[in-house]
Amino acid sequence: MNLIDIIIGVILILGFYKGFKKGFVLELTALLGLILGIAGAFYLSKTHGLYIGQWIEWDDEYLRITTFLLSFLAIVIIVSLIGKLITKLIDFVALSFINKLLGGLFGLLKFGLLLSILLLLFNVINEQVEMLSEETLNESVSYPILNQFTDIIWPKLVGMSQNQDKIIEQLPDLGE
Repeated sequence: MNLIDIIIGVILILGFYKGFKKGFVLELTALLGLILGIAGAFYLSKTHGLYIGQWIEWDDEYLRITTFLLSFLAIVIIVSLIGKLITKLIDFVALSFINKLLGGLFGLLKFGLLLSILLLLFNVINEQVEMLSEETLNESVSYPILNQFTDIIWPKLVGMSQNQDKIIEQLPDLGE
């Protein structure tokens, strides 16, 4: 065990703590709010732009940006409020500890994913400019495990992003 393991461990513990503190429902709705907010804003901004453009004479570019941001914020706020409502119901039914425990695991996974992305960037940079020797990296207990996680998860994420264009093309265009 070396300094790399301590840094990775502290980051993962922080992820678990933040997730435990918020609970699974709020952690999940925060992630869903972000994803749905971005997707919904792309989907709705054109329609909202056409609608608002009837009353406000702005340049199309500014109108598009404004309606994107307003759509994004509205969706994120609505999903967040739903998450808070569900959390209150869970607390009422006395499932709070399970919600918090699952939130901790979700936070751990989320921070693990973030670490794997940072590790991917670190590996690319470390190949060009050796910041840590191969020996130091191999002495670490957590680095090889996280590196394997990165090798497994990253191709799946890249594949999902490549399929996103096909999914978006299949959505109906409300603006026309």
